[in-house]
Amino acid sequence: MKRFFIILGIVLFFLSINIGRCQGKVTAYDTNSDGIDDQWGTYNDAGELEYLAVDSDHDGVKDLFKYYKNKILIRTEMDLSKDGKVDTWDFFENDIVIRREQDKNADNLIDMWIRFKGHKKLDLVKEDTNYDSIVDIYTWYDSNNKLKKVEEDRNHDKRIDIWRYYNDGSLNKIEQDNDHNSVVDTWQYFEHDSLIRQETDDNKDSRVDMWLYFDQNSHIIRNEQDENYDGKVDIWRYYDNQIVTRVEMDSNYDGKIDIWNWLCDEKLKKQHQDTNYDGGVDTYMSLLIYKKSGVSH
Repeated sequence: MKRFFIILGIVLFFLSINIGRCQGKVTAYDTNSDGIDDQWGTYNDAGELEYLAVDSDHDGVKDLFKYYKNKILIRTEMDLSKDGKVDTWDFFENDIVIRREQDKNADNLIDMWIRFKGHKKLDLVKEDTNYDSIVDIYTWYDSNNKLKKVEEDRNHDKRIDIWRYYNDGSLNKIEQDNDHNSVVDTWQYFEHDSLIRQETDDNKDSRVDMWLYFDQNSHIIRNEQDENYDGKVDIWRYYDNQIVTRVEMDSNYDGKIDIWNWLCDEKLKKQHQDTNYDGGVDTYMSLLIYKKSGVSH
């Protein structure tokens, strides 16, 4: 009998050591005291936590997994979509997340990469929006976590075709390559996130040949055009409530306006011309429109 108690004491002693240090064992925890375990920790031979599985929403399914090295968190894996599969991976340095990878469409392939440059400070986000394993949107942030620049490949030909620039988080300029030849052909400028001017290279000679101007509501108020592509404006169109009301033209491309047209309901109402190009109006025309009885004069 004495021998039995000695052996039992030895067994209990070693069991107490293993329970206290959790050497190579999984220890379960019930953190919300509902009688159901919701965390499971795995410890190394030194009793240090190496892996922790968590049921964060207490639905009986593990959805967060933490990995440690030398007592320091180095990686987490999460099931944010709650479909039973890990879809988000966070990587840490000095307990601060420096990178995140995500599978947003549950195809087991990463399609979003997020880089951080400090505690909760975004640096760069890369996205594969059509899930072909090729990045098509790059988004940069400034030191205040505000948008700085966005580059996008809209037609998925592996070449960027639109660039958005931001100042203190507000949209400042957009550059576009609309024919996808790797050359910018449209420039848009913004104030307070509203479009105020657009410039276009219509004939693809790397020179602007159309200028559009907008009011504070981004409604067009003026259109200037270089019709013969000589680098000078030769047609001016003016708008009221987004309808053309006046057109001025330099018909001989000498840099001086020689035709003035006034419109009503988008129809010519009055015209002045400088036919000899001496700078003075010498031809006048008025067209009065009467809708009475369907007769126009």
